Amino acid sequence: CNPQNPFALGVTLETLHIESTDENWEPKFLSEKASVSYKLLSMRNFSIYWNPLPQFLEFSSHEELATKLEELLFEHDDHHYIVQPINGTIKAVLNKDETDYSRPKILASMALEHIGLSLEQQQWLDLISLLDTFNSYIKGLPYRKWRPIVRVKENPRAWWHFAISSIVSETKWKK
Repeated sequence: CNPQNPFALGVTLETLHIESTDENWEPKFLSEKASVSYKLLSMRNFSIYWNPLPQFLEFSSHEELATKLEELLFEHDDHHYIVQPINGTIKAVLNKDETDYSRPKILASMALEHIGLSLEQQQWLDLISLLDTFNSYIKGLPYRKWRPIVRVKENPRAWWHFAISSIVSETKWKK
């Protein structure tokens, strides 16, 4: 990632409510012996944001970090959303009878309000940079076992050994 362009990526969810219902989707406490159960899931203001930050967060304790993150989340009204806040419900019918194959084990229907998706140019560039960083990390994984834990100036011989071992292992792997 580009250290000159820090960002905050996050998910918000105001409420998530799951309850048992009867066949008419009215909340009700049901017996565990029923072969079919009905579940209603409701969510409010689910969103995904990707905000550019003016600088990296600096903190000296976990409490200070938590405070700064809460400030970013709750006092920052102009989130740059990838997925705009969504409200919706999911109705699920669960077949608990292990011998009944006439109906599916889970039958669900989802109703979502307006779904807004957007990706700004800076978010796209940050995403490409992030994926490039992950790609570089994955390419280096096979060689981590030889990587010295000291700086180059502290032990150049160890770093030469690392370079040679990496090349030799790559050559052996290709054969």
